[in-house]
Amino acid sequence: MPRSTEARDPSRHRDEEDLPLKDAIDLILSPHLDDPLDPLLKLVGESLSVSRSYLFQFRNGGTVMDNTHEWCAPGVQPQKERLQDVPVESVPWWMEQLHSGKGLIVSQMDDLPPEAAEERELLEAQDIQAVLVLPLRWSNGELSGFMGFDEVGGPRAWTDRERDSLKMICDIAVRDLERRKLTRTLHRTRNRLVRTERIARVGGWEFDPSNGETWWSDQAFQILDAPRDRRPVTLFQFFQRVHPDDRERARRTTLQILEDGEPFHYEARLLPTDGQSRHLEVQGHLDETPEGLRRVVGTVQDITERRRLQDQLSQTHRLEALGQLTAGVAHDFGNLLSVILGATELLLDETDDDDWRHTDLVQIHQAAQRGASLTGKLLSFSRWETDQLRRVELNRLLGGMHRVLRGLLPASIDLLVELGDEVGEVEIDGGRLEELVVNLALNAREAMAEGEGGTLHITTSSEHLEVPRLLGAHQTLTSGAYYVIRVEDDGTGMTPEVKEKVFETFFTTRSPEEGRGLGLSQALATVQEVGGGIQVESLPGAGSVFRVFLPATDRARDGNRAHHDDEGADPESS
Repeated sequence: MPRSTEARDPSRHRDEEDLPLKDAIDLILSPHLDDPLDPLLKLVGESLSVSRSYLFQFRNGGTVMDNTHEWCAPGVQPQKERLQDVPVESVPWWMEQLHSGKGLIVSQMDDLPPEAAEERELLEAQDIQAVLVLPLRWSNGELSGFMGFDEVGGPRAWTDRERDSLKMICDIAVRDLERRKLTRTLHRTRNRLVRTERIARVGGWEFDPSNGETWWSDQAFQILDAPRDRRPVTLFQFFQRVHPDDRERARRTTLQILEDGEPFHYEARLLPTDGQSRHLEVQGHLDETPEGLRRVVGTVQDITERRRLQDQLSQTHRLEALGQLTAGVAHDFGNLLSVILGATELLLDETDDDDWRHTDLVQIHQAAQRGASLTGKLLSFSRWETDQLRRVELNRLLGGMHRVLRGLLPASIDLLVELGDEVGEVEIDGGRLEELVVNLALNAREAMAEGEGGTLHITTSSEHLEVPRLLGAHQTLTSGAYYVIRVEDDGTGMTPEVKEKVFETFFTTRSPEEGRGLGLSQALATVQEVGGGIQVESLPGAGSVFRVFLPATDRARDGNRAHHDDEGADPESS
């Protein structure tokens, strides 16, 4: 135990009747002291006229003890700093006395029994002549530490009154320690609960049917998007925030528990405050105290993302079924087209170019070829065939699509196609690239159909990137040569929110009957597969521009892959 530097006269102590129990209680209860134990040890130590008073606490399952608080009389050297991480096994007899509940009452060193050899050596090394140590126990009876008092000036008799008073002071001290321990535990538990609620997007609530008061956790307020100036939100105010189609069901289901006591669970839509409606999952059960007081306790969870994923999964299952059906139809249709192609080729061989039938046969043959190309796309979509990457002359492919594109557009929309002179070959599945251009043209048609028509302007050009370029979220092109297809319309344009989601699978601004939101997501996947990307420029009322970057085939494909922003590029914003 602590070592002193100056002996003190043990006769200089107050009468045991002067122990300040009331002052000790006032210290512990003082609202002005964060930690009243050091002042408490000073008060008791001075009242007893001892050399040192101290407090040890156990940790690590009671295997280690630390000197956490200490008071020393003038001239006595403090020991707290060196008495940390002390193994309890180093003082076995000492610990045995504490566990028995007796504590240590040593008026002189000769009082120590033979089995206290380790303790005798330790005390004598510090010139301690008398020691009184009392156990500290939590309210559950567990030994939590001890409070001790040393005398270095000589033997000292500890009176029964002193021991009884000090036991009461120990009880006061351990209650304060336990209160602060519980406060720390509650604070940590609350923080964990808040973090868990935030991560899971789950909030808690309670409803008192006797007075209508409703309590909501911070996360619940956040989910409900309730401004601070409108808190607290009652349960009935919550019902007003629910979508009218779901409101009566939510109210009836929630209040039914007061009649039958059965737990409830339902989903409901929340009226939008930020332009987007949200889906909530609400659960609750009835808590009843022995006194008969009832409270409805429950949770509210934002499941908007879950519902979105469920809808996407449902769409995926439908697409899988459609893919199987498509594959069968495409396979049979392909067989029919093979017969048509073979027959027209034979007839073409038997007719001269000036034969009036020749032109019709050529058109039939070209239509059959396009049908075969469409069949290939359908088989690829259903995963019966993989993409066939080959060198494609970009200008030739787009030039050959002019008639198809013109047929997609109404008379109110003009089509202008300009092909750049320095545009060469790209390595891509030609059918996929045609599909990409058609999808962009269809989107432009929809945007311009909402107004008074306009012009669909398609151009090709070449561009060399000296440094990597950021095209959009998770789209960065490496440096090098690219050929660019530019598709511009002067339609209604897009808001920033729509532009941000335009490439998301299943995202569409059309009704479910008009589109499934797959065109642009498939277009981006096709381009990224060969190391390219798509850049979008659009503003409401100012039309849209899609720039499709395709790697020129004179570059090594491995060095031309588009990559995510977190892969180390130094992107240049375009």
